Amino acid sequence: MHSDQGVQYQHISWRTLLEGAGAVQSMSRKGYDNAVMENFFGHLKEEMFHRTRFLNTDALETALHE
Repeated sequence: MHSDQGVQYQHISWRTLLEGAGAVQSMSRKGYDNAVMENFFGHLKEEMFHRTRFLNTDALETALHE
């Protein structure tokens, strides 16, 4: 799970939840501008997720590759 260094992502309850799910946490460096990635994912969500309901992750993966 990658995120910025927002307080909600540093909170022990979030870290515990991730650990319990077997997820690894990573964060952007302090002061690092991730606007390019936020812009990319904003466009991706607008073009794909807001208009389509995927039945499973395989269908999502296929659509991403297309």
